[in-house]
Amino acid sequence: MILWIIVLFYATFVLLIIGLGYFKQHEKESNYYSGQKITLDRLSVLIPYRNEEENITHLLDRLEKSSVQPKQIIFIDDHSTDKSALLLSQRKKNHYQLLRLEDNLGKKEALRLGIEHAEGEFILTLDADILLHSEYFRTITQLEEADAYLFPVVLKGKNFLQVFFELDLLMVNALNSGLFGWYRPIIASGANLLFRKERFLKSDRYETHKHILSGDDIYLLRDFRHSKADIRLVLNRNLTVFSNTPKNLSDFFHQRLRWIAKTSHVNDHFAILLGVFQGLMIISFCLCFSYFLFQNETENALFLFLMKSLVDLLGFAPYFLKVRTYKHLVYLIPYQLIYPIYFLIICILLPFFNPVWKQRSVNVYAKSN
Repeated sequence: MILWIIVLFYATFVLLIIGLGYFKQHEKESNYYSGQKITLDRLSVLIPYRNEEENITHLLDRLEKSSVQPKQIIFIDDHSTDKSALLLSQRKKNHYQLLRLEDNLGKKEALRLGIEHAEGEFILTLDADILLHSEYFRTITQLEEADAYLFPVVLKGKNFLQVFFELDLLMVNALNSGLFGWYRPIIASGANLLFRKERFLKSDRYETHKHILSGDDIYLLRDFRHSKADIRLVLNRNLTVFSNTPKNLSDFFHQRLRWIAKTSHVNDHFAILLGVFQGLMIISFCLCFSYFLFQNETENALFLFLMKSLVDLLGFAPYFLKVRTYKHLVYLIPYQLIYPIYFLIICILLPFFNPVWKQRSVNVYAKSN
């Protein structure tokens, strides 16, 4: 009886919230192309970077292959110690502007310096390690004006382990898409984020988080939400950017712990409630699965595993197919065995771990001055 209750609760959550929520998001998105459009002569692109010499040339190549160009592209150097700035200066024959942080540190400070110099009504933030479609900017001009647009970010790995890093973010993004379909998003990515400059200046509560070097995206989402801004989520393939996965397990856990800590710091009770529910579901499945194995009820254990795998396949498939990550549907099945271990490690490390980002400590719980 308990087994069926757990399966029913989980199936309802995944199929209703994530699966059906995706179609509701798609219905919302279909209405974003009819009003007054965003024009490229009113768009400023901000690209903060720190030690991105391995990636920045690839981004420049993609920018130069774009079918159309925005009004302004600004690169902001956050105290790089490699050849990133040199590579950019060699390509300055294009209309790029190069800025450098002097006294302050961190991506959020770099973005605010860029915003000071931005001439456009709309701001687009990109990371320096992303790749974008040649029709990316042209597709933006098909969107009607809004206060903020959350665009897709997909990670790409090079080995078997990194495929699971890709999958973890895909599942989070699928949940975010479903939640937006029903209610509102809980995460945003500064690697691919568009917003109205005027709304940002009115909504920004920088004093509450300026002591934290990262997190430009999650705090912007919080501040826009509190100011009742018009926030939209789009899954258009042309607006998807691709970035590299963390290189190893250490980098992966630093990244995930940083994200989770910031989510709790912004006091998003809705996101916290979802996290608690997810944790309870994982614990329930693990306890039932372990109990069946201990009692030599192999058939029940196998049934539980297959039911959870089937529910996940059905619930996540629409999103995965939309962003063309077909292979990850297959990896969802072995991921069922890996995720509880990953979840346990995260829970153990979170209270004690101080994540590092861009060779700097990111202490989310440090007090502001």
